[in-house]
Amino acid sequence: MSPASMSGSVRLNNKRFTSYTRRSNLVRAATGQSSNTHVVKEQYTSVRQRAQRELGANVGLFAFDTSYAGLSDWIKQERMARLPHKGGSWDRVLIAAHYFAAQVSRLSDAIESFTPDCEAASNLLYGQCLVLLEVSHH
Repeated sequence: MSPASMSGSVRLNNKRFTSYTRRSNLVRAATGQSSNTHVVKEQYTSVRQRAQRELGANVGLFAFDTSYAGLSDWIKQERMARLPHKGGSWDRVLIAAHYFAAQVSRLSDAIESFTPDCEAASNLLYGQCLVLLEVSHH
């Protein structure tokens, strides 16, 4: 076990985050000092603006508002159109993408009762996954 994992701290982009910081943020959220709705809405807005800025105007709205059903349909159509070799790299990518989408959907379903804007955030994730799939294949 590395010294960083023993101390509960993580390095990300030369910034140090500790598990204490994460715990204190969770405690603040649980005690009502921060509203879950506002946090999700702020993160959604921030990620969407960054994606629009970095991806440019030529990326369609699907990148920002794709449903689980839409992404699953795209994956099914891609499998039918390309007929990837079973066990091949593109087949594994499509399987992983479908699994990822299913996990996001399960998480969204689990938290939707107390996080009203989670559907929009989930749709943004599905759209970004779709963008990655389209870019990686072409």
